[in-house]
Amino acid sequence: MPSILILQHYKENLRKCSLSHLRGDPGIEFRKLKVDRPAPQFRDLRGLVLVVGAPVLCREDVGLIGVGRPLILLDSTWAKVDALLRNVETAAGDDSGELDRLVATGGDADLCFRALPDGLETAYPRKSIEALVVALEILGMPAVGFLDSYRWKDEFLARNQQVFSD
Repeated sequence: MPSILILQHYKENLRKCSLSHLRGDPGIEFRKLKVDRPAPQFRDLRGLVLVVGAPVLCREDVGLIGVGRPLILLDSTWAKVDALLRNVETAAGDDSGELDRLVATGGDADLCFRALPDGLETAYPRKSIEALVVALEILGMPAVGFLDSYRWKDEFLARNQQVFSD
């Protein structure tokens, strides 16, 4: 299992968070991130960040994660995710607000941005656990047990058989 870094908006409601049951799992780190000021602790952030609007994640992207380069998931409401992403970009030294520089350099960039493929159906309005499980499946690293306590597990898997049947 790769290392996974979950950057949560500092106001994320942990009671409603679909990822809460993963706290304490080996290889998974949760960090709170405020969006109203730069986060110097992320200046050396490296890894593969799941975002909307980037090139689509594929199996070959597994080489972009590894020791010191986790799979990074931004955990926030849709209303706050853009501010969270801007903070991550700023911490990585990109104040332009554009992903192009980081995306174009691919594996040589400190941060590389990828998106999930179109056509995925959520069982419940976009849950972070679903995004994480799909990303790991695409990378060839099935997330065994991650959905065990997820209320909409069966519905989610049924709606996305194309991802989980390869």
